[in-house]
Amino acid sequence: MGSNKNDWSKRLEDALWAYRIAYKTPIASGIEEIRLDAYENSCIYKEKTKGFRDKHIVPREFQIDDKVLLYKSCLRFMNGKLRSRWEGPYIVTDTFSYGVIEIHETSTRRTFTVNGYYYGYYDLAHKGQS
Repeated sequence: MGSNKNDWSKRLEDALWAYRIAYKTPIASGIEEIRLDAYENSCIYKEKTKGFRDKHIVPREFQIDDKVLLYKSCLRFMNGKLRSRWEGPYIVTDTFSYGVIEIHETSTRRTFTVNGYYYGYYDLAHKGQS
């Protein structure tokens, strides 16, 4: 039998069916298995790194009348010298949930509330002696 230019239209449907069945199905299922394995590995990695990071977190719990330093997040330049990023000491007057504390400045008698990221212990050496 000789090939004719019009034969492609008769065989196109069979060729497309064979292409869909033979090449697409095994590749799609293989990709799905690889994707699921990668997802499981990423979950395992996240759990391990979270455990490692959480192990090194030290909770800061302040009591009333503790002395603390307040962190200034903006860095200012003054006459070619750097100012300290810490102000204080301030006295803790009240503690709230989620690490929020109320502090009192003795020099100006000002009281304000501060988020947990912006303060630190004033005197670590004497913290355990009170």
